[in-house]
Amino acid sequence: MPRRTRSKPPLTALDAGVCFLALEHFRKLGLPCVSDAEVFRALGADTSDSEAVEDVRLQLMLRAQCYLTDGLILGMSAAAAQGV
Repeated sequence: MPRRTRSKPPLTALDAGVCFLALEHFRKLGLPCVSDAEVFRALGADTSDSEAVEDVRLQLMLRAQCYLTDGLILGMSAAAAQGV
């Protein structure tokens, strides 16, 4: 049976930010991982200006960190309200 081809799902800015956070941890652990440019290409961004790429990477990482932290705080608040 032939395999159906699937289109790649779009990568959002939040997805990219989480990818960059994960890549930072993988690199600290010495694990092989994709380059930042490959994540940007999946996002559909232009990677010709390396300074701009670094700025956007840091902004996306910060945004993802904020969302993750907000989610943790909301989860802890909900657990505390339920007495868990």
